[in-house]
Amino acid sequence: MDAWLEPVKLDRVGREDRIALLDGSSVAVASTIEQYVVDRKVNNSRTVERAAPTVIAPVR
Repeated sequence: MDAWLEPVKLDRVGREDRIALLDGSSVAVASTIEQYVVDRKVNNSRTVERAAPTVIAPVR
């Protein structure tokens, strides 16, 4: 099991280490996230095929 999933009570040093680990991975993930406007169909599943790639394609 990954260290950050272990259900144990942490001491001060353990908490600081865990926070540093989570902070590092959060920064790594956040730097890869992209955002863009998508079609309004994304909020209306009744009128579009769920697997249609145009739903999440960037709006031009």
